[in-house]
Amino acid sequence: MKLIFTKTWAFIFNLINIFFKILDAILSIFLFLLCPILVCFLKLAFFRNSAPASKKILFIGSSPPNKIYKVNEKNYSKIIDESRNSQFTLPFFPHTYALYFCGSQKSIYKLTPKVITIVFPKKLKFQLFKRTFKVIRLFYELPILTKLAKKINPSIIYTNIPGNNILISVLLKFITRRPLVAQVMGSYDLSSYNDSLETQEGIKPFLLRNYNKILLSFAFRYCDLVLGFNKYCSDFSIHNGAHPSKVRNVRIIPHLMHGYEVEECFFPISKLFNNSRLKHYMILWSRLSSEKRLRYAIEGALKAMQARKDLGLIICGEGDLKESIEEQLLPVKERVYFAGYTHLTQLVSYIKQADIALIPLGGYALTEAALLKTPIISFDIEWHRELLTDYVSGFIADYPNIDQLYSRIIYILDHPKDAQNIADKAYLQTMQMFNSVQQKFQEVIKEFFPEDTK
Repeated sequence: MKLIFTKTWAFIFNLINIFFKILDAILSIFLFLLCPILVCFLKLAFFRNSAPASKKILFIGSSPPNKIYKVNEKNYSKIIDESRNSQFTLPFFPHTYALYFCGSQKSIYKLTPKVITIVFPKKLKFQLFKRTFKVIRLFYELPILTKLAKKINPSIIYTNIPGNNILISVLLKFITRRPLVAQVMGSYDLSSYNDSLETQEGIKPFLLRNYNKILLSFAFRYCDLVLGFNKYCSDFSIHNGAHPSKVRNVRIIPHLMHGYEVEECFFPISKLFNNSRLKHYMILWSRLSSEKRLRYAIEGALKAMQARKDLGLIICGEGDLKESIEEQLLPVKERVYFAGYTHLTQLVSYIKQADIALIPLGGYALTEAALLKTPIISFDIEWHRELLTDYVSGFIADYPNIDQLYSRIIYILDHPKDAQNIADKAYLQTMQMFNSVQQKFQEVIKEFFPEDTK
């Protein structure tokens, strides 16, 4: 009797849950259909008594930088030193306003003389009607963004694709009639990527996959300029709807090149471990999340560490996979050190001392390791083969081939001179690839915005 009662309540609860999900979907669609009315109203408001566009950029980001400081006289010089980042800026435009829809309070922070970050609260949260409140948030955020755009009067709307703010960026383009420039740093949305989404079956994964594709195609078609930060990203943009004539391959300048000075400090790796038998070290620095393809890299590292008792592993970074990685590495936990968030100065010291840079999927990390002449092992995914050639300028394993990863780790440990020669070639390749980036960046901006670059 008790079992029947429990099953009945479970059935009723499921029916109620389905009812609210359907209601949520209907309400969200209805509200979204009202969006064109809001856009038209904001468009009229924007052009009423509006001044000519100024040489400013409005950057719409998904999440803020790791560190945001409120400016005062005491910490101003520190902010300038720690916040050199060309991610927000474009050549010839002296001022950039970077807008982020996140944070706990509405505050204005200054990161550099050229970048001001405005952090908005995410107060609208409601678990029962998630989709409906996402649309309500759009209605809440778009007027704020339009008001800011009218105040600073930017020449360009700048955003990152994929990202959380694709739709709002395109809508702002329609409202302001300003050109939309998109930077493409990857082929998926890092905030919502699921490692198994592409292989999952069922209605929900199917809808999510197709929703993302439609949204990407919509955004790319309305971009005036798409900056692919490597060839892979440029090809991805074209494949998803960007017109080839509007796509340019402009790489990100690595942190360790062109003016980003890192203080020379030595932080001995050996002091991180209570194990005098360790002679070799691997280092992995990354956001510890599923899109970074960490699972198979950790399995390969574990296999190598079980074969070589003199091998240690340093993991720098934080993320939601930290606990599962700790569980994976339990058999060798005494030879693993989790450094957490690591300052660049300290990280550089660790990378220089390491025998192997383990980078399953990397952007900046790949170039940083190459510039520091540390042998790199990575998976054959994304843009890695643009920079590395297997056993020539790096070590590349098929994804997700654990045995190949393992064999390359062992090869580096057994042939240190050969591995170092290969790392030296990676350094030369990186210098050649990135040396002319700034000049090319300027040429692209001149090509697309000749009036603003005079």
